[in-house]
Amino acid sequence: MADAAGAQLPSRRTLVFLRATGATDRAIDGLVDELSAGFGILSIDVPGVVGADGSAPAAVDEAADHVLRGISEQALSRWLICARSGYGEIVSAVVTRVLDGTASVFGLAGAVELASPSPVRETAGLPERHETAVPRASFEAPGAPANLVPRGGVAALAALIAAFAEGAAFAGPEVPADFARVIASPRTSSRTRGILARRLLADDASYRPTCLTPDQLVTLRAVADRVVPQEGRAIDLAARLDAQLARGEGDGWRSAELPTDPEAYSLALTALGGLQDQTPADQDARLQAVAASEYSPPGAELTAAQLGTWFEDACADLTRLWLAHPASLARVGFDGFATGGDAPRKLGFRVLSAGERESWEPRFDLLDTPGGRA
Repeated sequence: MADAAGAQLPSRRTLVFLRATGATDRAIDGLVDELSAGFGILSIDVPGVVGADGSAPAAVDEAADHVLRGISEQALSRWLICARSGYGEIVSAVVTRVLDGTASVFGLAGAVELASPSPVRETAGLPERHETAVPRASFEAPGAPANLVPRGGVAALAALIAAFAEGAAFAGPEVPADFARVIASPRTSSRTRGILARRLLADDASYRPTCLTPDQLVTLRAVADRVVPQEGRAIDLAARLDAQLARGEGDGWRSAELPTDPEAYSLALTALGGLQDQTPADQDARLQAVAASEYSPPGAELTAAQLGTWFEDACADLTRLWLAHPASLARVGFDGFATGGDAPRKLGFRVLSAGERESWEPRFDLLDTPGGRA
């Protein structure tokens, strides 16, 4: 493994480029030069990948091990993998291991395929169970063997990659590097690491609801903004809740006063239609009336009492989805999941006194609250 010449060492948001050992790829070199000012760059030479020297491809598992080892050595906490289409199987293996939690790394944000301009090319595919969740993009790139690559073409390609990285892959909240290190460590089980890796993936800005109607989703986003206000890069709690409803998941119970969760959300959000067009103060006033079981608009199919019960459930659902995100766990200072990983004997915690922490625990930048750990 070698970092690209002249590139910055990996920082919090890093682009990981895969390239063939011993091969010259002027397009990749140009991209590294263009993108190194705005991102950390890690360039990993993958032995045995087909390159300009005609070398044969290595075993996919072996190559994936090599890539993951390079990422682990740099302790990256937020990274986007970029590779030519010929590396598709390797990228797929890396993504699978990260999202299954079997790799001791954390922070995958997405994948970029640098496709050959040739009409016939291999497509870099992701595993079927992950392909809809991982932010990904495919852009045409000049061929690797080219001795001369138009500078303007590389600059334009770099701009596309940067826009995708900032606008899609890195759109969600960031996890502090110290906290990401604990998630990637042997103290965290592979199952938990995989769950947190999938929750970290940024939400699709063009998400289309599969349970609610588009208008109901807009209303639910307005509710979420008032119930769980977020600063900076936010989690699309409404989209995640819609997906949860579509999967038939929940907390395992519902009030006898309400219909099924999907129907209750549909009826309640229809009754709250237009909430997104109100001022924050008016939104709060309406939601306070709903919470007090005092809101009963004309034509509503739920009574004021039912709306109040639904709103209590909705607040719990939205808060639970927010807290389930690894960035939220870091913000509230919770590392209770790191109890010993997959070892038969769990290490647990030895220091249990308030305001104290063990040497392996991350340092949390908590809000100014009494008793907060630093």
